[in-house]
Amino acid sequence: MKTLILFTIVLTSTMALAAQKNPLIRTCNSLGGEFVVANASSDQISFCKFGKSLVGALDLMLFNNKESITQSINSYMKNQNSCGGQIETMIVLGGNINYQVCTYPDGSLIELGTLIKGTNSADNDKLNAALGL
Repeated sequence: MKTLILFTIVLTSTMALAAQKNPLIRTCNSLGGEFVVANASSDQISFCKFGKSLVGALDLMLFNNKESITQSINSYMKNQNSCGGQIETMIVLGGNINYQVCTYPDGSLIELGTLIKGTNSADNDKLNAALGL
């Protein structure tokens, strides 16, 4: 029993340390989001979830660090309610949750419902706060 408890403590500590070192997870969590990974057709994609809103974790980090405003973030902030890229269904790891995701030519991502609802939707209030809107 002691071994199981020790193993659980070590595993939890290791996972927490890994999260602190990953800038995508750190940025997402520091802005009040939940880091989520989903399976796309050819890869695993990371997102930051704010309540009902979902945006690419890399896009959010680049915006937060003032490195770049990706097409997904730009389209959202301009309330463009249609996808300027390709729509793909992605499945969250460890669950049966499917999202329709708009993937832009620059590789940025946003969940289609988040984009369509735009900045004026109460469903996107937490994302708006993370973006400083």
